Parts: sequence; C-alpha cells; structure tokens
Amino acid sequence: MISFLKRLEKIWNYGPGRTALAAVCAHSVSISIGISQGYSAILIPQLMRSQDFEVDTEQSSWLASLGAITNPLGSILSGLLAEWLGRKRSIQLSSLPFLLGWLCIAFAPTIFWLYAGRLITGIAA
Repeated sequence: MISFLKRLEKIWNYGPGRTALAAVCAHSVSISIGISQGYSAILIPQLMRSQDFEVDTEQSSWLASLGAITNPLGSILSGLLAEWLGRKRSIQLSSLPFLLGWLCIAFAPTIFWLYAGRLITGIAA
C-alpha cells in the first residue's frame, strides 16, 4: 500500500497528474458555458408541465433567449477583465456569476428569479 501511494505521489508530482487537473480546471469554464446555453432546452418542457410555475409560451421564449441576449455584454466585460486582471484571474472571476446565476435558478420561487438566473449566467458565459 505504501509503495502504491509513493507511486501515486510520483505520478502527481512529475507525471500527468497536475497537467490533467489543470486541463480539467481550464475547460470547466467551457463546460459551464455549454450547460448554461443548453439548459433552456431541458428547463422549458419541465416548466410547461410543472404545477409550481404557470409558464406560457411568451415567458418560455424569454426564458430561452435571456441567456443568449446577455452574451455580448459578457464578452465585452470578459475582454476588459482579461486586459486589466489577466486571463487566469478573469476566468476565476467568471465562476462567481455562474454560481450566483445557478443559485438563482435552483432556488427560484417565481419565474422572475429564473429570468434573473438566466441573465446572470448569460453574462458569465
């Protein structure tokens, strides 16, 4: 068991362990973008059948498009942040709006909280 742990530590320190972790962390932002853009395809059919929210077709179309509408604003902000703070810090900072937006969506008592969550995740994307 000890030799296995030493071998694992050697792989982590000198092998692909840290490289793989860095790659997963760097691509987690891309994964978050894809999830937030495709989420409305899953959300809207469930909301239409839900008894908690009464959603009509106009509200569902707004819900689907709010994430895409705010993407240009987020693109401009990310360019400015990358220039001021650097790429690494701006990517790290983009995790906070993603978290806030998904929390708004997860705990949404009304459709307006879903709108807010979609707006925030759209900016973060």
